[in-house]
Amino acid sequence: MGGNIAKIFTKKLVISISTILGILLLTSILWGMIYFCGLRIYEMVPSVPIKRTSISLISAIILSLTTFSYVSKEKKIWDYIGTISQRIIAVLTIAFLLMLIEKVLIREFKIPGVIIISAIVLIAGSGFLKNTKIKRKQLIIKSPKITQKKKIVFISDIHVDLIYGKRHTQKIVNLIKKENPDIVLIGGDLVNSPKPIYVEKFQCFKEVKVPVYAVIGNHDVFFGSNTKVFEKICKAGNIIPLRNTSLIQDGLQIIGIDDKDLRKKEKLTDILEKCNIQSSQYFSIFLTHRPIHLSKFAQYPIDLELAGHTHNGQIRGLHFIAKWVNQGYSYGKYTRKDKIAFISQGLGAGIPLRIGTEGEIVVIHLTNQK
Repeated sequence: MGGNIAKIFTKKLVISISTILGILLLTSILWGMIYFCGLRIYEMVPSVPIKRTSISLISAIILSLTTFSYVSKEKKIWDYIGTISQRIIAVLTIAFLLMLIEKVLIREFKIPGVIIISAIVLIAGSGFLKNTKIKRKQLIIKSPKITQKKKIVFISDIHVDLIYGKRHTQKIVNLIKKENPDIVLIGGDLVNSPKPIYVEKFQCFKEVKVPVYAVIGNHDVFFGSNTKVFEKICKAGNIIPLRNTSLIQDGLQIIGIDDKDLRKKEKLTDILEKCNIQSSQYFSIFLTHRPIHLSKFAQYPIDLELAGHTHNGQIRGLHFIAKWVNQGYSYGKYTRKDKIAFISQGLGAGIPLRIGTEGEIVVIHLTNQK
């Protein structure tokens, strides 16, 4: 009993410390951005009596706390507050980047404020709209292990919240049904934060009359290890969860593992041993939320890795950051010897803004190699 209490206490302590550190980091970033933008506002309207340091710090604290409360608080009001906070952060980020570019290129503020404000509104507005757009990506994979042609739809990073809710999931389901696939695979981050309020938004997945499999993403268990919402979503939408396991489906071996946030210190090799991967006679698909370098599968009969998480940097030009933090993978097809990885840029994003990148469903055609 004492050991269990100690484990629960330690787990809550770790979560609390990581949350505090996250709030401090976010506050620091926001403080810098608000302060910098405040300087520009003062240049636009010099008569405004603005105490830049104190106002920017207070604003940053409020914005970061409301963003984190969206993750932790259960009441619906906090979902609205958090959703609004995320969009404010998105607009602030665009404003900061534009003003930084202006400062570097012009050396001093010379562009009229109305032009800067108009550019912020246009870019942020188009970025919010872009996050709802979905394109079709086609991928053809050939292998001698494939005895019958298969059509798979792979989606990832839906990031359902109060705004991107039932209409968004229904749109995705309609696109899936239009493809008439044999199997559907979901690479995690079904929701933006694990709240019970989002469960009903996945009921439309019952309309998909072929097997649908999903793994857990980091947003599905944000700042914790509670998988109840993910499990309820799977039940509501007739989705089959793949949690450190494998199965054979129509001659294919499908392997799915939990996100890194749930695996903690457990080694990938130990997780893969749990998955009970069968012999190499089956074409094997490895489903994971975060990309894992193909070199780590050298000893396993895995043919195709499917992952998301990166959003392709979300803003064009930032893909190198996604590549840096995701084992060299950002977006698209990667090969290593006889193994293939495809990293999707997903269907949504935590902060719902895309510039130069698009949401996508990936249609994979598996055919025999002649």
